[in-house]
Amino acid sequence: RKMVGEKRNVRDFALWKPVTAEDEAGWDSEFGFGRPGWHVECSAFCLALFGSQPPAPFLHSGGRDLRFPHHENEIAQSQALLETSRWVQHWTHAGQLTVQGKKMSKSLKNFTAIQTFLSSSSPRQFRLFCLLHRYSADIAFSSDRMDDAASWEKHLAHFFRHVGAHSEGPYKAYQPEGGALRWDASLSELNRRFLEAKAGVEAALEDDIDTAAALRHLRKLMAATTTALGSSSSSSATWPLV
Repeated sequence: RKMVGEKRNVRDFALWKPVTAEDEAGWDSEFGFGRPGWHVECSAFCLALFGSQPPAPFLHSGGRDLRFPHHENEIAQSQALLETSRWVQHWTHAGQLTVQGKKMSKSLKNFTAIQTFLSSSSPRQFRLFCLLHRYSADIAFSSDRMDDAASWEKHLAHFFRHVGAHSEGPYKAYQPEGGALRWDASLSELNRRFLEAKAGVEAALEDDIDTAAALRHLRKLMAATTTALGSSSSSSATWPLV
């Protein structure tokens, strides 16, 4: 067959790379001293952690820029090894973090180091920042968007402090031994809002993991809960519902 450089076919990719540098890790093998190709490393991780019975893994994720060639090559070698036509059940490819329209990267020197970030923001704020956007979309990193995440963190902390102030004990007065909990109209409405929010969150997560929509449902439920705690004639009975 005609060779194309080191390849027999332009679509070929490296399974084993020779190592000649003294400071580079390598191992002896029948192919010579070297190391696995990048794609082999990831397939090997999956085989070791998830086994050989597909789907293994059920869900595989990575950045959108890894879809090709990295994930395509993983699929090719893993399906050949496991003799299957479907190695992974679901793939998720995340968007890129951008700064002023450009991908955040070390090569462009437009990145923010973790320690620098943590000097002004919390890990929870960054998690919320990510959850406020679809995982598959590019996210523009900016102080305004981090302010939105900080506002969410503050709102959540206030909500749980408010809820925590209600003791579990008093609501028992509204629930006779062996009887049903007596809710007034506002608590029945809160229960309806809870079931509505639960269904909304589930639907959002089933819609390509739409965490932003899920958070919107949770925020509406928190507002309804706060209102019920403040207006119900039997507010202490709200505890088990919350």
